[in-house]
Formats: sequence, C-alpha cells, structure tokens
Amino acid sequence: MPGKNNNGITITKGWKGYAGALGCIALGVYLVLMGEKVAGAQLIFLGLALLGIRHKLDYNSK
Repeated sequence: MPGKNNNGITITKGWKGYAGALGCIALGVYLVLMGEKVAGAQLIFLGLALLGIRHKLDYNSK
C-alpha cells in the first residue's frame, strides 16, 4: 500500500502468530482423535513449524 511502511513480516507479531499456530495444533489433535491420522499429523506439524518460525522471528528482531 502506498504510504504504509511494510518492513518485516507483521502477520506473526503479537498474539496472532501464537493463536494461528495453536489453532492448527488443536485442529490437528481433533482430527487425529476423529480418525484422520495423516491430516491431523500434518496440521500438528504445521502448527509446530509456525510456532518455531514465530519464535525465531520474534527473537531475531530483538
């Protein structure tokens, strides 16, 4: 957007990064419990990866 500073990745800052990752993990656990083991495991690993990326971005910016 013109006139707006878009430096860095802003979607993962604050509580949104944690909420999205925890939502993926929670949905993955639900799917595993409902019998969708492959899709559930993929969502769990995606959530863990998002938490790792969010952690890395947060601590590299300090």
